[in-house]
Amino acid sequence: MGPGKIRVLLVEDHPVLRESLRALIETDPALVVVATAHNGEEGVRLAEDLSPDLIVMDVFMPVMSGLDALRQIRASGLTVKVIILTTFVEANYVSNSIASGADKFMSKDRAFDCLVPAILGLFLGVAPLILLAPPCKPLINL
Repeated sequence: MGPGKIRVLLVEDHPVLRESLRALIETDPALVVVATAHNGEEGVRLAEDLSPDLIVMDVFMPVMSGLDALRQIRASGLTVKVIILTTFVEANYVSNSIASGADKFMSKDRAFDCLVPAILGLFLGVAPLILLAPPCKPLINL
């Protein structure tokens, strides 16, 4: 792990997707995955222990959902950025994610094309808030 890297905590319950996302994120030399979690409860604990710069988190997971974990992280006062990554792109999931404190909302089907640019853009202040439509174009840009 080099100096100045964006430290990412990845919270995803599906092992194959979790490891694929880790490999994808780490293709960029500015990013490093410092830990992975398989549910929201573990994600909250790791966020508090590691203070990552960014959390990439699924919505539906066992033990504790991503949105419950996000609300708990926000209530704890951590100033970490959070990207919600999910297969569920209905308006209520988007609005609940943003209301819970997500910095970005992304459809999982956009992850392999758009996740790394979205992470970098989040730290540069140039990426759209919600990424649902291909290729890396916002459906909604707030």
